[in-house]
Amino acid sequence: MAHKCNTICDEGKIRNLVCTTHPDLAEKFDRFLLESYIEDNEMVKWCPSVPHCGNAIRVEKDKYREVECDCGMQFCFSCSSEAHSPCSCQMWKLWMGKCQNESETVNWITVHTKPCPKCLKAVEKNGGCNLCGWGLHAFLLLDSLLEVYCLSILLFIDAVVLLLVIFDLMHNKTSEKQQNTINKLATGSAHTWDSIQDHSCGRYTEEQEKNLELAKKYLWRYIHYHNRYKAHSDSLKAEVQLKEKIYMKISKLETGESASQDLRWVENGLYTLFRSRRALSYSYPFAYYMFGHELQNEMTEEEREIKQNLFEDQQQQFEANVEKLSMVLEEPFEGYTEDKVTETRMKVLNLSYLVDNLCRKLYECIENDLLGALQHGSHNIAPYKSTGAEKASKLA
Repeated sequence: MAHKCNTICDEGKIRNLVCTTHPDLAEKFDRFLLESYIEDNEMVKWCPSVPHCGNAIRVEKDKYREVECDCGMQFCFSCSSEAHSPCSCQMWKLWMGKCQNESETVNWITVHTKPCPKCLKAVEKNGGCNLCGWGLHAFLLLDSLLEVYCLSILLFIDAVVLLLVIFDLMHNKTSEKQQNTINKLATGSAHTWDSIQDHSCGRYTEEQEKNLELAKKYLWRYIHYHNRYKAHSDSLKAEVQLKEKIYMKISKLETGESASQDLRWVENGLYTLFRSRRALSYSYPFAYYMFGHELQNEMTEEEREIKQNLFEDQQQQFEANVEKLSMVLEEPFEGYTEDKVTETRMKVLNLSYLVDNLCRKLYECIENDLLGALQHGSHNIAPYKSTGAEKASKLA
């Protein structure tokens, strides 16, 4: 465009000018326009599937929802990560970072180890007396076979030297060289068998005790919630593999005595199990942050205890019925008699309805009683839908 030219070239004119001479540039131009539109519009996003399917997803009104692309990918439209309700986007981001980094490893080291006074490396003491030997620093860079050989010899020498030192101590004939050896084997540079000088390892400090207990508390609390989250995530993966077995059972029932019956109850029960198991798995990261120190300023200790008990009661009831539904679906009902199949059908229908209702109540508790009562934080979750993630409209 010439300098000071006031002519407006819209998309159509640019496309017509470029198409005649450079059709490949016209395709790039259309692609750039599409990407610019998607980046500027918060109601349109690319599907985060890997490898990328190339689909752009559009939603109406509320962006806090879980959608499913044509490629089968289910994701949170707000943060573009995997579908994670009833855990909010902020909580899920914190949880994933916590699971991936080494913060909890640091907590474990703080609780179970002490630093060596010479090299400051963490040493775990899990047996023996209260004296630790750590005098092999010069040999840690050797090759593996030579290292094993040298370490064996040195350990034997250290043991012999220590026995000789103890023998001399019993006869009050401790030399200066032997005393230095004892100092190296002690937990402090001035810590010997018969004296403690300028050393405070035996002094009780209330602050140190508080820090240790706090680290233990945080560690075990994280382990509890992570184990429950991991257990249900693994169960979900195993139950996805159950899908093929369920379809084999359905095909056998269709060719047997139950051919005249409607067998959609099996498939509906399976998808109810998938949705509820996923929600149950993500409810543990939610509880970890909702009732942890991250939101401690949002409620008093008494309020936190009441709300946590309310949530955990509903969570446990929900979890118990999810396990019952899983057990019934794993039964070999394809070989049952028609009456037994009818009985199993009623169990699956009743449990599916109960699990769906309990899951809905858990979402309502989270949205209204827990997240809705927050004053400072802004946490939103996708609303519960019995049909699962909604099928998103593809951008034309």
